[in-house]
Amino acid sequence: MSETVRPTLWRAIMMVVGVLVLMVLVSIPVVRRSSRLEEELRIRRTLMDIVMAKQDMIPKMGLEPGAALTMEELIDGSSLLDEAPFTPRGGKYIVGSVGELPRFERERDGLVIRLKRPEPAGDAS
Repeated sequence: MSETVRPTLWRAIMMVVGVLVLMVLVSIPVVRRSSRLEEELRIRRTLMDIVMAKQDMIPKMGLEPGAALTMEELIDGSSLLDEAPFTPRGGKYIVGSVGELPRFERERDGLVIRLKRPEPAGDAS
């Protein structure tokens, strides 16, 4: 009797292990995609913070369109940025000149994230 129980128990254990392996394999891409999207959202929020800091600095420094700004000037002069933005996976934020939107670049994987200018509101009539 015990000889027939062992193969059945072995099959049941292998089926459970197989199901668990399949669940793990299916979840890995989902977790990676979620992590990547979360990182991109964080970068976009930081880019918006940089835009706000630039807008804060323009009247304080009397800057004209095309004038260069550095991250250090934004941190020192604006109350909206306390420190240089940090990303755990590397990369750098490029402030850009007045009138230009900031961007994020990471050379390792070629990631470039730019903000888009909002489209002008159309005529509702």
